Amino acid sequence: MNKLVEYSTKEKKLLPKLAHHWESDADCKRWTFYLRKGVRFHDGHILSPDDVVHTFKRIITKSPSDWLSLVIADVYKSSKHSVTFELNESIGAFPNMIGTDRCYIVPTGWDGEHPGMPIGTGPFRIVKNNSSILVLEANEHYFEGRPHLDRIEMWVWPNYEGVPAETASEQNVQLLYNEAHLNHEAGKDELHPLQELEHGSNYVIFNQVKPGPLQDIRLRQAIHFGLDRWDTVEELNGGRIIPSNGFIFTDGTDRSCMQSPYNMTKAIELLAASSYKGELLQLYTYDNSTNRENAIWLQKALGKLGIQIQISFLQAKELIDPEVMIQADMISVGEVLGEQPDMTLIETYRSRNSLIWNLLPCSWQKTLDDRISSCLRMPEQSDRLAILRELQDELVKNFCLLFLHQHIRVIGHQNSLSGITMNVWGKVDFKDVWCRPKSL
Repeated sequence: MNKLVEYSTKEKKLLPKLAHHWESDADCKRWTFYLRKGVRFHDGHILSPDDVVHTFKRIITKSPSDWLSLVIADVYKSSKHSVTFELNESIGAFPNMIGTDRCYIVPTGWDGEHPGMPIGTGPFRIVKNNSSILVLEANEHYFEGRPHLDRIEMWVWPNYEGVPAETASEQNVQLLYNEAHLNHEAGKDELHPLQELEHGSNYVIFNQVKPGPLQDIRLRQAIHFGLDRWDTVEELNGGRIIPSNGFIFTDGTDRSCMQSPYNMTKAIELLAASSYKGELLQLYTYDNSTNRENAIWLQKALGKLGIQIQISFLQAKELIDPEVMIQADMISVGEVLGEQPDMTLIETYRSRNSLIWNLLPCSWQKTLDDRISSCLRMPEQSDRLAILRELQDELVKNFCLLFLHQHIRVIGHQNSLSGITMNVWGKVDFKDVWCRPKSL
């Protein structure tokens, strides 16, 4: 599937995709995008402005709390090959906003009744998708050129912990999304690792809206100093690579020397001085293996400090319900930054389903909204990131949230596959992958 524009992490800028050009008025409140001609959806029909209007009106209608719905006043067909957006505020970064993953263009009439079988314009079309397998076939009419691969099969092995040769024949497993293959014995080296540090962080957000002991900053400080982040890396592993001190880091940061703020003596002193009297604190997280391990580790670590924790594992859709999240005392989750880290964080801070926004008091919510509005007015990513770093530092300084650790992403692949690169989600862009033929 494709968006109107696409951010290149390699070139550090927006590139044309379904739109070949875009422009705004002087106030950056009206943006017009000019569409490529002759682009076909997988069902055969030609891309038109109507499809773009349908896509964004669907986003606004289906997700009224989405941050896009907060800024888009109207979207309409402005010519045979163009679409115009009218905004509620001046946004110099609007093209970046619609270059995010929620903004893939779908055809008019597609309403998501079968979300596992979306219709798009991308290099591959989905021909099968169930709990066991996803099958893709090449889109012969892809506007940027036919992909090299004819067909891709992605198999799902629940609770996979082995090596590929134990589950399927070597010739059938050419690529594996799992770090477990790094642990296989010497000699079973048919898959070669590609790994990168994930941008983002696991973190804990405190509920400062709910009455209780966490209103006392000394308790939040005690938790901060009472957690040995290196212990999670060494004890749990599972791709956890280093302690984290924030969502954002620069390429020049020496993360091999990352320090954990762990200081049990200081934590005990702060806890004794706080208003905590042994209350049972509710820790929520959404249920997957990483979050489950993190929550249990937090429960044990804080138990050693004398803080009682009860864990609730929820589905992700439940956890983003403000009426549900507000019942927690603490929430442990992770945030993976997308191709545009600034856009991911803007959504994290501004969405009305945001954990951070909902669990902070009104004064902080106003601060978040004001800072994000300033961010969105900035056309340059460097200026937006500077504001976001400052906001992150203030949240940490006030112990509103605690950062835990970062992950490493691992892919195993056969040498016969070429053109493999890993995106920010730890996945392969199959458009440029090709299979080296065996020698005759």
